[in-house]
Amino acid sequence: MIKDARDSTEGLDPENNVLAHAGVKISQPEPYSGKADLEKFKVFIAATLRWLLLNLLLGSDRASVLTQVRYIGTCLRGNAQEWYIRHVESHDRLVCEWTLESTLIEMQQHFLHSLTRRYASTRYESV
Repeated sequence: MIKDARDSTEGLDPENNVLAHAGVKISQPEPYSGKADLEKFKVFIAATLRWLLLNLLLGSDRASVLTQVRYIGTCLRGNAQEWYIRHVESHDRLVCEWTLESTLIEMQQHFLHSLTRRYASTRYESV
């Protein structure tokens, strides 16, 4: 999902954002609370990527990546926000360089680990 969103904004200049010049305000995605619900997590990712895409903030330069990771932190509540503060923002964190991809993957592994395995197993068995 991230690659597709990045590819669609490649070469676009954030300074020439037509939506921003037209005064369009893009609504924020619903916050993710850390609930082990795969569908809610997928909707959260899609909405967050849409917001970043429409605001032309999916660049791969260091400043864009930092903005993306910080933006993820503003879209979290409850357990997810606590996890973000402890693992991404804390001065004694284990990982020093976070990206949009690594943040979302770690969140998925932390909050959906057993659910994801069960979902994949059920899908495999149904096929």
